[in-house]
Amino acid sequence: MPEPLMADPPPAPGRVKKRKERRRVLLLGVTPRAALGWIAVAAVAVAMLGALFAFLVDREAFDSFGEAIWWAVVTVGTIGYGDVVPTNGAGRVVAGILILFTMAFFPVLTGVVTATLIDQGQRDAAADEQREDDERQAELLRHLSSIEDRLTRLEERAR
Repeated sequence: MPEPLMADPPPAPGRVKKRKERRRVLLLGVTPRAALGWIAVAAVAVAMLGALFAFLVDREAFDSFGEAIWWAVVTVGTIGYGDVVPTNGAGRVVAGILILFTMAFFPVLTGVVTATLIDQGQRDAAADEQREDDERQAELLRHLSSIEDRLTRLEERAR
């Protein structure tokens, strides 16, 4: 009696879940959520340093360190309300450096994180696809071997 052809194997139960987990992981095990956290920490650190330097060099522009922090957060966020501004040359230099640094640093940092996430996702997808191709090829080889065995048995019976 001929053996029925085997259907394509169903995907392994844990494969889909593992693929999703791997896509959440950045290089060296850093998740996108952790990367976002590092970007936020960097923004706070830059704002605090900018506030400190501005407060130290331009005390007449800021009534308190809290006001300097407000100015730095508004400046780092590129909002620039204009309610508090540096009044002397040194304060304006600090403001200019803070603005230029913010304009250069955060887009680069965000771009690096995004590129890393995309690259890792593409690598994971390619590895998953290769693994699936390998499994499918192994299954086809098993089918071929089964067919060869059946053919050999038929040839032996025919003799």
